[in-house]
Amino acid sequence: MINARVGARRSLAAAMIIAATVCAPAGAKTAASGARTATMRCHVELITLAPPTAASGIEYGSVNCNAPIGTGVQQDRFSIHAASASSASAAGAYRQYFATGTVAGAFHLTFHATAATIRYAGRAAITSGTGAYSGARGSETISCASTDGGTHSHCTTTIVLARP
Repeated sequence: MINARVGARRSLAAAMIIAATVCAPAGAKTAASGARTATMRCHVELITLAPPTAASGIEYGSVNCNAPIGTGVQQDRFSIHAASASSASAAGAYRQYFATGTVAGAFHLTFHATAATIRYAGRAAITSGTGAYSGARGSETISCASTDGGTHSHCTTTIVLARP
């Protein structure tokens, strides 16, 4: 079960990264800092490229967010730390690629497994961007589920993104 959770965590991390990137261009300037902020909701689909029992791995997937960002792809690397036979945590780094730039950051997820489903939840920090997302910073709240042991994960993310 932990191996499946690891896969799910990986997917969740990827989802967080993708969601953060998608949010960057929208939003209004805040009076105090002059930064533009946006809150967006995204759907992320990830595939884990690691054996089920691996303690680390890589994920790739697609992200679909509200306009104006739209769609992109994500890549992340993660490490898993098992707490028990049915729970674990994962941490790693991600990068999302969009038509007008990239967004990158770090994530931390926890997951719990049952016989049928692995559920992941956690947060990500958006630490950098390029192109249209240059100077991007922000945070993400992530929620994912996998019904095939973590190979495929389906995620929903809420992102708060600020950029100069």
